[in-house]
Amino acid sequence: MNTLASASHPAERSVLAVVDTGYSGFLLLPQRMFRELGFADLKKDSSRAQLANGSMVELSSSYGTIRFRDLGTETDGRVQTCEGAEEVLIGMDGLRGLAITVDGCTRMCYARTC
Repeated sequence: MNTLASASHPAERSVLAVVDTGYSGFLLLPQRMFRELGFADLKKDSSRAQLANGSMVELSSSYGTIRFRDLGTETDGRVQTCEGAEEVLIGMDGLRGLAITVDGCTRMCYARTC
């Protein structure tokens, strides 16, 4: 969610995201979604990051909000994008303040604020 532009994606529904504990960042969006939310129009920072396969990527980032509607909480942080990003990833910075339980028996994942 881009609170400065009053934009969320999609406007009234939720987005599925991959919880990536190997990603130390906050939130990674595909470039199209990053533009649609207006982050490309804000002041952006650029940086480089190394992926798990050892390759380097150029990241563009701005600040935004993740709203966990079912938990009634939200958190702010650096929203990033890079060429080739195809999924929404929530990294370790985006998970701060949440306790996540993975139940392998029922194949369910539960989250709560802590």
